[in-house]
Amino acid sequence: MAVLHRLSASPLGLSLRAIRENAERAESSGIPVRRTIYIAFRDGRALRGALRARCSRLWSRRCRPPTAHWTKSAEPVMATLIGGPLSFLGPIVGAVVYLGLKEIIVRFTEYWLLVFGLVLLGTVLAFRGGLLGAAGELLARRRRA
Repeated sequence: MAVLHRLSASPLGLSLRAIRENAERAESSGIPVRRTIYIAFRDGRALRGALRARCSRLWSRRCRPPTAHWTKSAEPVMATLIGGPLSFLGPIVGAVVYLGLKEIIVRFTEYWLLVFGLVLLGTVLAFRGGLLGAAGELLARRRRA
C-alpha cells in the first residue's frame, strides 16, 4: 500500500492522473501519453507477475463457476464507485462498505443484488465523488463556516 501510494504521488502517477482526466490536454502540456501508458502497463504487469509468483501457493489453479460470474468481476468497480474513484483510499473504503452492505442485505433477502443495485444507484447519484468525496466536501463546508 505504501509503495502504491508513493507511486500515485510520483510524477508518473500525476501524469497518469492527467491522462485519465483528459489525454489531449495532457499531451498538449508536454506529457508523452503513449509512452506513459506503456510504462504503466509494463510496470503493472511486472508487479502482477511478482505478486503472482510470490502468492502462487495460496492460489488454486482452478476457476469454479461462482468465481467466473460477472458479479465477481464487477465488485472492484462497485467498490470504487462507492468509495470514490478520485482518491487513493476511495476503493479501499468502498470495498469495506460494499462487503458490509452485502452481508447486511443478504441476511434480509435473497434478492440482495437488486437491493444493492438500488443502494449503489442512490450513492452514485447523491455523491458524485463517492463517500470520500462527499466527506471531503462536508469538511470543506465546515471549514468555511
